[in-house]
Amino acid sequence: MQGSDYTTKTTGVRHTPPVTPIGEGVYAITSTGNTGGGRTTSHLAYMLTLPEELGEVQQEMGLAKQGSYVLSVKNPEAGGPANASLSRKPDWPKEVQESFGSLRWMSLQEGVKHLEYANAQVLLVGEGHGELKGAVETSEEAKKEEGKETAEEELEKLEEEDEERVEGLKGDDAVFSDLKISHDEYPRLMTSW
Repeated sequence: MQGSDYTTKTTGVRHTPPVTPIGEGVYAITSTGNTGGGRTTSHLAYMLTLPEELGEVQQEMGLAKQGSYVLSVKNPEAGGPANASLSRKPDWPKEVQESFGSLRWMSLQEGVKHLEYANAQVLLVGEGHGELKGAVETSEEAKKEEGKETAEEELEKLEEEDEERVEGLKGDDAVFSDLKISHDEYPRLMTSW
C-alpha cells in the first residue's frame, strides 16, 4: 500500500504513489436469474458510508452513494491480452476449474468459492449508477418465504450498522482502522484532486 520507485530501461525511474482511499461502505454479492440449473447473473451491489458528501474524486471514479456491477470471473485457462491478464493463475481445486467447461467468463457459482483463492480475475461491468438495479431482485421463490429479508433490505441493514460503527470513530479514520493502517502514513480520504 506504500508508494514505491522503480527503474525501467526505457523511461528511467518511475514512481507509484501510495494507495489512497476514496470511500468506505458495505457491499453484497448477489445472484439473480434462473435458479433451476439455468444461467444466473452475479452482482456486486454497494452503499457508501464515507464520505458523507461525494466529491469530485468519487464522481470522476464513477462512485455514487449506491450502485451495482455485474460480476464475472475469468477462466484462467482461457487466453487474454497480455496487458489484461495476470501472470499467476489461481490455485483452484480441480472441480472449481472444471466448473467453467468451455466458458471464458462465468458468474460466480455456489457462493463465492472462486474468490476464496488468490489471483482470481474478475470483471465488473457497471449496471446501476446511483441505484441497485437488478442486483437486488427478489426471485419468486424468495418472495414466498415468510420473514426472509430481501437483498436490498439486508444491504440497508448492513449500511446502518456500518454508519453506527463509523460514528464512534473520527470521520475518515474508519477507513484506515478497517485497513489496519495509520492515517498518519497515508493521505486523508480524498474527495477532490
